[in-house]
Order: sequence, then structure tokens, then C-alpha cells
Amino acid sequence: MAAAGAPEAAAGVLLELRGIGAGYGSMQVLWDIDLSVGEGEHVVILGANGAGKSTLLRVALGLLPLMRGTIRLRGEDVSGLRTDRRVAQGIGFMTEVGVFPELSVRENLLLGAYRLGRRQAQANLERTYEGFPLLAKFRSRSAGSLSGGQRKLVGVAKVLMGDPSLIVMDEPSSGLSPVAVQEVLDVLRRIERSDAALLIAEQNTAFLDLAQRAVVIEGGRNRFDGTVAQLRDDAALTRAYFGIE
Repeated sequence: MAAAGAPEAAAGVLLELRGIGAGYGSMQVLWDIDLSVGEGEHVVILGANGAGKSTLLRVALGLLPLMRGTIRLRGEDVSGLRTDRRVAQGIGFMTEVGVFPELSVRENLLLGAYRLGRRQAQANLERTYEGFPLLAKFRSRSAGSLSGGQRKLVGVAKVLMGDPSLIVMDEPSSGLSPVAVQEVLDVLRRIERSDAALLIAEQNTAFLDLAQRAVVIEGGRNRFDGTVAQLRDDAALTRAYFGIE
């Protein structure tokens, strides 16, 4: 139940950001951003480099403080909550790098389950090896010795190890070849069969195939928020921002 005087969470809303303003020192990067992710919903945030996508994810995770606005998780105001407390409530985060290069594949995977008990972490590890045979083969290798696509595979699996209800990813296609991007997309399609919500910041429009809804950010402000079908029907927007005719 929401605290007295606080608005009730909208039905089915997992994460809600309202009126977000944020930046670095005196430099403001985001202005009045609104964003929501429903239970089990898949949302892609699109925008050019410097649009504010990564900054918005950092704010949502508590890695960057708010200048103004409110963040709610399942209706609870978490605007001032530490990152580890938000993660404990079921948020998994994959950075652009995705892994700790100096650690082995196995060590990276177990880090993804650090908030779980040892028995559950081990069970999740065995489940991950069954679902990702390549990671079982490479379990003792350092993550830094793998190809870019393989490192991203470890990163995705590491997030899944924690059984999150919301998976947040920052530019999973960053630094990858088109073939490796397709491999990452194939892995992420497995999440479509789970109950986890997905929030991805990307420039690559191929990730729209994973989403029900798209948010476009330009210059730190909302430019579009609607279904993927609506975005694709907006010829002017897709031509101007993504070169799609």
C-alpha cells in the first residue's frame, strides 16, 4: 500500500519516472522527462549519442542524483534510495561493457546473483549453463579474452542470474558487428518468454523488434512516447532521427 498522502501506483506500472531533471554538476542534461515501464513490458529508449539515454538510466538506478522529479518503483517513491536498495527490489542492470573483463565467466555470472542465497545462485548457474552451452564451455576463461559478442552474451546471462523483474540495458549493441548484434538480439528474445520487464537504451532500431513501446529522446527531452507501430507510422520522425524511409 502506498504511504499516506502518496498517489497510488497506476495498475500494472513497475517503474515510473516523472518530471525528471538531471545532469552532471552544473550541466543539466535531462529536462522534464517522463517514462514508465509496465509489469512485463518491453520498452526501448531511442536517441542519438548525447541525447541523454544513458543519463536517464543512471538516474533510474540511483547512480546519478535527481535535480528534480520523482521515481517510483511499484508505486513506492525511491527517488532517494541507494542503488543497491533498488537492485534488491528486483532491478538488473547491464552496462555497455556488460562484464568485468579480469574475472572468469563463472565469476561474472555469480556476481549477477550476489543478492541471492548460495543455493539459489548455484541453481541459477546450472540453469544458465544449460541455456547457454557456450558459457559452460568458457566458464573458466576470463571474460576479457572473449569476443565482443560473447562478452555481451555473458553480460545478458549475468543479469538474468539475479532473477530480476526489470532488466535495464545500456546500449547492448555498442561496439558490435552486425552479426554480433543479431546474436545479442537472439539471446534477448529469450526474455520475451519470461515475465521480466525490459528497458533498453539504444541507437540501433533493430531493437524495436523486442519492444511493445518506444520512447525517443532528443536533447534531453521527450520527443515521442508510444507503441512501436505508432513510431514506425510516423514517417517524419523515423526519417529525421533514424534514416528510415
